[in-house]
Amino acid sequence: MLGLLIQEEKQEIAQRLEEYDKKVKSYHEWFKIEAQKAIDETNCKIIPKGSLIIAMYGEGKTRGKCSELAIDAATNQALATITFTNNCILKDYVRCFFEKNYQEIRMLSSGGVQPNLNLSIIKNTEIPLPPLSTQQRIVQEIETRLSACDEVEKNINESLQQAEALRQSILKKAFSGELVSEPVVDIDIKNNNDEIEKPSLHAAILIALYVLYP
Repeated sequence: MLGLLIQEEKQEIAQRLEEYDKKVKSYHEWFKIEAQKAIDETNCKIIPKGSLIIAMYGEGKTRGKCSELAIDAATNQALATITFTNNCILKDYVRCFFEKNYQEIRMLSSGGVQPNLNLSIIKNTEIPLPPLSTQQRIVQEIETRLSACDEVEKNINESLQQAEALRQSILKKAFSGELVSEPVVDIDIKNNNDEIEKPSLHAAILIALYVLYP
């Protein structure tokens, strides 16, 4: 009886998954049709995958940022695009150039409250173009050194986490009495004028304050 119920449950799940898969495929087909219709009606241009895009607007860090399209996409006036059709120009080399000149390009922005870039600024940007083999060597050297920087940054972050864990451990021990041991207090009843040694609570507090405010 139990085996029959399990079998019926499996069949029902399989049927639901099949129906869901059909709905997803149907939605994808509808989306492709509607997307193409929108492109045709608006005379929109599709930018091919692998093109570079440069942000034209943005008061924060966005303006002047350069990235690469991972899919075919349409853009609006907020982005400038660079599509590569010449085999003599290495895309990664151009991307590195824009990343290197990020601040300089941002300074070319015009406008009042919110300065923006425009297509003319991007089009008129002069990019030094050495031979393709030199471009490849430059990109390879950049990637090698940036990889080393990433490794150093990773090690620093790990060290900071370890230091913070040690700091918290010291604080916990300081306020739980584990960092400084309490001395044994002997009271001599016969000599009431002698100063009795007090527990070292003050020392523990001082050490804790030193750790908090080095």
